[in-house]
Amino acid sequence: MNKSTLFSSALKKLSIPIGINVCCAACHTALAAPLWLSPLCGAIPFGMLTSRMIKRNDTDSKDSDVSLALKRMYAAGVWCSWATIVGGGLSYIVGMGLSPFCSLVTWAPLIAMESRSSRDAYYGTFGFPIMRILFDWPLTFIGYTLREAFGLRLFSPFATKFDGTIVQGSMPFPSDVKTLVEEYDVVAVVNMCDEYGGPTKEYEKYGVEQLWLRTVDTTVPLPSDLRRGAEFIRKVKTNNKSGRIFVHCKGGIGRASTMSLAHYILNEGVVGKKEVGEKVMWMKGMRKVVFDGVGDYWAIQKLCEEEKGK
Repeated sequence: MNKSTLFSSALKKLSIPIGINVCCAACHTALAAPLWLSPLCGAIPFGMLTSRMIKRNDTDSKDSDVSLALKRMYAAGVWCSWATIVGGGLSYIVGMGLSPFCSLVTWAPLIAMESRSSRDAYYGTFGFPIMRILFDWPLTFIGYTLREAFGLRLFSPFATKFDGTIVQGSMPFPSDVKTLVEEYDVVAVVNMCDEYGGPTKEYEKYGVEQLWLRTVDTTVPLPSDLRRGAEFIRKVKTNNKSGRIFVHCKGGIGRASTMSLAHYILNEGVVGKKEVGEKVMWMKGMRKVVFDGVGDYWAIQKLCEEEKGK
């Protein structure tokens, strides 16, 4: 099955929850239910997605079944409410007014993601604002408030020690910096999030240096950024033998894994196809949420070809 077929299959799978969303909105309209219930039209089917996205991935996680359910409910409610507000605003602009069908905007970022031919493809004129407004903003807000207000974490595991150099994980918030420094010996950070600049004040407080390589979520980092990141890691380790570098994106799944792999390619000479594949599997063995397709990204392939030619 080729990549295009895979993504077409993914779009077909989305048709089921979207269809449920349409039915909920239609019933809502038919019953003349209160308008404040509109977000539920999206939240009910969207709950299915959050239950798959938010899992107890960390074997050391202290999440109880109750806290896990609360995280899923909170994420679905906030995300769908925000999408409904955005959809309602667009409806008013075009003169349609607010209706339960505004909650269908919830699905725009998922359709944008799955409409690309592959993960190597970047978002266009419409895809980028859709992802920023309806995906990045709500997820970052949900992650921040869950962590700082309730002590819960949206994406787990938070941090995974790969070796004496790399710690890979999900986006850190102010209360996490002390943990990174004291428990993981982190002295520097490579931030792969385009959508989040990191807890810079806390970094300054603890003397942590950050390199911000802005990469849009669900896209592949540029080879030039990967080289900058690898050089940054090399310099930090040269100046601090015992310190580690925390490499993160939103969930520590794709962008961060690409940067960590680039470090092993550029700084440790892992360039052969077999060796790269084995390194990805090693990373996934350490952190099971690592996306095992990063070794096939065009940027990684380009780095390997360039290093082999030296």
